[in-house]
Amino acid sequence: MSDRAEALLLNDLLAGVRAGLEAAAFNGSGSSGQPTGIINATGVQTVSYGAASPSRTQLLSQLNQLAAVDVDLAAVQWVCHPAMAVKLYAVVDAASQPIYDGQRMFGLPVKVSSNCPALKVIAGDFRQLAVPIWGRIEVSRPLRNVRADAAERFRAMVLADVGLLRPASFSVGTATS
Repeated sequence: MSDRAEALLLNDLLAGVRAGLEAAAFNGSGSSGQPTGIINATGVQTVSYGAASPSRTQLLSQLNQLAAVDVDLAAVQWVCHPAMAVKLYAVVDAASQPIYDGQRMFGLPVKVSSNCPALKVIAGDFRQLAVPIWGRIEVSRPLRNVRADAAERFRAMVLADVGLLRPASFSVGTATS
């Protein structure tokens, strides 16, 4: 395997590890070896939108929840699924201007990730999210890794956890389907 091919493979494996850690941080169930992610953690604030997408008032209520527990609002970031991001383009302010421009909402950064559940919008101070990693990322090839079609299998593993230092620093809004 050439150095370039090896670098491409390693980048793909690391992207998978990052996506797995992100999915665990957002939506880890807390069971079957998964850490408890933001959405399932006790103490995280919640808002029910009651519709397929949030209103401006409901999104502002998430910020109000955070302000009520002294979260530094300048440090807050939003996270949503790509399908929810499309819906956010339709949310407007009192002057009928969109509140989301594809990068920011209410002046705060928005991360769009398919690792966030489609019906959720997370607002929070992500400095309050810890993702400790023990050891290093390991890449392995099973002994019988060559398939009949000559494709090889690789596996990347990492020992990590997710912890919320201050759960109230997060607000999860949930839309109906």
